[in-house]
This record gives sequence, structure tokens and C-alpha cells, in this order.
Amino acid sequence: DAREVATTLFPELAAMLSAGGKVLVHQDELSDRVSGLMAGYLLWSEVIPLAPQATSVVERLLSRQMGPLGRDLVSLATTIPK
Repeated sequence: DAREVATTLFPELAAMLSAGGKVLVHQDELSDRVSGLMAGYLLWSEVIPLAPQATSVVERLLSRQMGPLGRDLVSLATTIPK
């Protein structure tokens, strides 16, 4: 379930990054799932304030458009508690 993954992943990422850790994103293919979670984290952590902006930033980083699954994950980020 995407909500369960994001609910666990986002706070763990925040804790690792605040402790000075680094995050390496790797998958054989940077799918919509990975790009959606990346943009969702940027939105959830308030690094980027609006979902369309977070989506646009990740699309530019990956040089490709995000599909419906990724966009749904970005929207889901607004429902994850901090």
C-alpha cells in the first residue's frame, strides 16, 4: 500500500537527512513510483510548498514527465502526518 510506504519512508528519510546522512536513489529504472515518492517527499518535508512545483522539479531532474502513478503519490504526500 502506497500510503503505508510513504508514512514509514518520509519520516525515516527526514531523520536520516537531519542526522547528516545521504540518500542514494537507485532502481534499475527510475519509475513513476520512485519519482512520485521523490516529489512527494519534497512536498511533505516542505522543501517545496506546492505539489505542481515538486512534480516539475523532479521531472526536470529526471528529464522525463511523471505519469499518473507518480502524480498520485505526490498528492498522497499531503495526507501523510508529520
